[in-house]
Amino acid sequence: MRLLRRIPLCQSCGCFNLNTILYQLNSRCCYSRKAPDCKLPPLPTQLSWSRAIPYDVAARLLEDYDARIKASRSKSPEAKCADQQDKISYLTLLDGLATDKSPPKAQPVISGRNMPSSMMYQLNLKFYADIRRRRQRQGLRIQVLSKLSELRHTIQAHVKSSDQSGRVTMYLEELNGLYSNYLHHQAHPLWLRSANSTSLSAIEERSEVTVVMAAVGQQQQQQLVKHPVKFNAELAFGPLLDSKLYSKQLRKQNSNRLKAINPRNINWIDYLVEDLDEAESHALFSVVARSKLSEQVQSKYRAAIEEALAFAFNRRGYVLHPIESLRVCMYFLRRMMSKKKQLANTQALLETWRHAGRCCVRALQATRESNDKAMSELLFMRWNNVASEAILWQAQHSLPDATRLLAEWHVAWTRMMHILCPDGGRRSFLTGDNPAAYPYWRPKQPGQLRLHRLTLSTHTVDYLLQRMVCLGQMDNAVQLLGLATSEIGVPVRASMFNIVLNGLTKPPNPRTAWHVSLEQLLKPTNRHALCIYRTPADDGPVAQMMALLSGMTRWGISPDQHTFDALLRFCCRTENHSLLRAVVVIFADRWQIQPTDHGWKMLQARGLHTQVCEWVQSAESA
Repeated sequence: MRLLRRIPLCQSCGCFNLNTILYQLNSRCCYSRKAPDCKLPPLPTQLSWSRAIPYDVAARLLEDYDARIKASRSKSPEAKCADQQDKISYLTLLDGLATDKSPPKAQPVISGRNMPSSMMYQLNLKFYADIRRRRQRQGLRIQVLSKLSELRHTIQAHVKSSDQSGRVTMYLEELNGLYSNYLHHQAHPLWLRSANSTSLSAIEERSEVTVVMAAVGQQQQQQLVKHPVKFNAELAFGPLLDSKLYSKQLRKQNSNRLKAINPRNINWIDYLVEDLDEAESHALFSVVARSKLSEQVQSKYRAAIEEALAFAFNRRGYVLHPIESLRVCMYFLRRMMSKKKQLANTQALLETWRHAGRCCVRALQATRESNDKAMSELLFMRWNNVASEAILWQAQHSLPDATRLLAEWHVAWTRMMHILCPDGGRRSFLTGDNPAAYPYWRPKQPGQLRLHRLTLSTHTVDYLLQRMVCLGQMDNAVQLLGLATSEIGVPVRASMFNIVLNGLTKPPNPRTAWHVSLEQLLKPTNRHALCIYRTPADDGPVAQMMALLSGMTRWGISPDQHTFDALLRFCCRTENHSLLRAVVVIFADRWQIQPTDHGWKMLQARGLHTQVCEWVQSAESA
């Protein structure tokens, strides 16, 4: 506890007051100042001590002496003189305690600033408790502004280039903890300027997501969410950005931690956007979009930062840039895919995507510098990612709508590709003879083409092929396979050919027959792409199978067990035993591939298990 160094005494009566001592004890001011409830002169110099005494011992002795003084006020002068001698003995006792050479007992020492606020309130020192809280808030605010200044300098340095050092994400993680502590210490309320948004003062309000996009000469608004979403107050001030949450190892151990992060909740990002102006906030988004992340952190970490910034812009009523509106669309599409239900207005979402595509075309046409070209290419890549998710969402509900959206995407994609590649050998690439024929798409890394990042995803193409095969649309599936591999530059995988091989002998479903072909919807620059794996109907399914296998050979793809099972299923359905023997011998001799458990069961059900085993053993022995 705090150590007493002086005992204030009244020169007229010699009394002292414990409240006065406590007041002077915690005020950290000169003890010559007077307390409000006692008129005491400054302490005489002869009563000052060189050493200090414990607070609890002094308080107990002084309380005892104060009680004795009050009880002896009506005594005679002789008794008062005795009390005066008693007072001197008390002072001598206190002086002995102060000069005690024995080791002090271990007890907490509490000074004025170190005293808890609860004790200050008990001692009626609310003024000093309020000062402490204000100083704590001011200290946290100073730390926030200091780190925010460093973030501003980094944004200005990398606004025209990418941040390869990862300093932006490092500053954001540090600001995450500083803002969270600052908000917990009674931060000022935040009033948002958007009309359809939620303010921190009214937690029970409901907010709508309305994307305001910049158009030519006007602003367009697209309401993505019809029904308002209730604001969740539990995660309002919680930490949002933590790279450890997104590391591969921790995400596998505890994947549920990622579910607690919801960028739609109002959080410290809103205060960050308020401290920055609108131009700096948009520049921060562009720097984060091009910044380098560590290998331990996945791309979801970048998505979480961008989504939080985009929704903070939306709550403040900012006009979103095309790349920011695409991030909002990607957020809703990802949630719709995971929850298997429509959470946003699909038409408004597609209109936002179309508007971003038109802005991308204008940006590609106007770019001259390398930095602007890299930003336009990034916008093009995000536009393709949203298109992949939108086509995948449409294919789960309506295959015709997904195919029409694919045709619409192909028209805009072809126009952008003509801007990026005005010259160059497209013909050799389109026929599949030379996958690296584009001069613009020289690979940055071995085996990775830049074109693969600026087209549809392999997962989307696989799902479209699977849906077409399930509905019996083999002609459209073969055309889509040629379009994906030889026209739009989707990374070629064996799974694409395996899906089409599985549906070679499957009859069309008359209930779900769709008579509109891709050839009527699409207008590719190379007609040969749609027919590269297509064979005449009179040739039969065997010719179609050989065309698909030759396509795999052209792209240098080795077949796997799924390819083997698809060919076994095809041979069993057509009852072509000579073809079955040739397939078994070739796969066992050249690739050492045997049927899977499902393939052996299929052969055993048709009575071909023993015969196939003999063919496999003869091929391995040879």
